[in-house]
Amino acid sequence: MKNCLLLGVLLIFALQLQAQEPVCMPDTTLREAGAGVYPLPLSEMFPDQGITDSACLNQPFNFVFTVVTPDSIAIPFGPIVIDSPLDSIVIQVDTAIGGLPAGISYACNPPNCVFSSEEVVGCIVLTGTPSSGEDVGENPLSIQASVWLPALMIPISFPDATLFPGSYSLYVNGEDATQCLSTGLDEWEEISSFSISPNPTNGRAELRIESLESGAFSVEIFNVVGERVLQKNVRLFEGSNIIPLEGEQLSSGIYIVSISNGKQRVSQKLVINR
Repeated sequence: MKNCLLLGVLLIFALQLQAQEPVCMPDTTLREAGAGVYPLPLSEMFPDQGITDSACLNQPFNFVFTVVTPDSIAIPFGPIVIDSPLDSIVIQVDTAIGGLPAGISYACNPPNCVFSSEEVVGCIVLTGTPSSGEDVGENPLSIQASVWLPALMIPISFPDATLFPGSYSLYVNGEDATQCLSTGLDEWEEISSFSISPNPTNGRAELRIESLESGAFSVEIFNVVGERVLQKNVRLFEGSNIIPLEGEQLSSGIYIVSISNGKQRVSQKLVINR
């Protein structure tokens, strides 16, 4: 009888786990990519990879890695590359990512952080609120993992000089950084709506702004570390305004587009994807 009760409790617990919403959703377009963690580390070969978003001190942050676990992996042994069947990629559920700012943790989909080749794609989300001023600036990260083959376990790290060269770094902006000082539209007396279309974009987009009065404004674009990469002055007229955004010179990644009247500003996230 006790065994039956125990089995019933375990079954209910398992069903509850299955019913929980996943903490992140992987990028399924990467299903056919090679085994690894995506985005790849930032490097000269892949300048548009790495952590393509930045955090703000005392503001919520989320960033998702996609983990790809196909049924085989290419393993370099000196000058020789061997293709081997791949069973799973495993990380520890609480100690695998080093260098995280205070207030930031991670979680996996699946929750046990075992990424099986049967599922092919899963994800890891960095989430939380940076809470320490000591972490403002660059925070180099590393991910420790175990690659399980049919008869062998290989410990690896991302980045890795041989398999995945480059770097991961999470940049934390101070509370007074430009992209951290967005004003809600309900606080504006001049602008009632602001959107970007299309978003994501290949570089060309339109800023669509509903203005309650005419006036001079500044449009600025900042990258993930707070550097201003584009600025132009515009004049808005009462009613609907469409401002062309020509960002073909910008590399793929996440940017902050800001409109300011010199006293207040409102911002939107822009994704450039080529």
